[in-house]
Amino acid sequence: KPETFKGTVAAVEKASVQVKVGEKSLWFDVSDKTKISRAGKHEVFDNLHVKMGEAVEVLVNDGDAPTHDYRCPMKSDADVVAQAPGKCPKCGMNLRETDKAGKAAEIHLAK
Repeated sequence: KPETFKGTVAAVEKASVQVKVGEKSLWFDVSDKTKISRAGKHEVFDNLHVKMGEAVEVLVNDGDAPTHDYRCPMKSDADVVAQAPGKCPKCGMNLRETDKAGKAAEIHLAK
């Protein structure tokens, strides 16, 4: 089931867009398979024409939503992943906050 994220454009890069959704800022990767529309009309993604603060709706397919978790910074303990801050049970280091961009299936811009 697709998931929808509504917010405003916080940043744009060559092949990704950051969306402010409430208090969170989430990154979404844009590919040649991403359907883009502005005011209901199909468009090609062009980072120069997406404006900061612009209203946006991003749809992602099941399993492609952005993730936020905590991981051990030690390469030997890279398999340690948690959903909350804490210490690595293997080495005792503080877990590092990490974000993984979602894969945008559709992006709808208001104007």
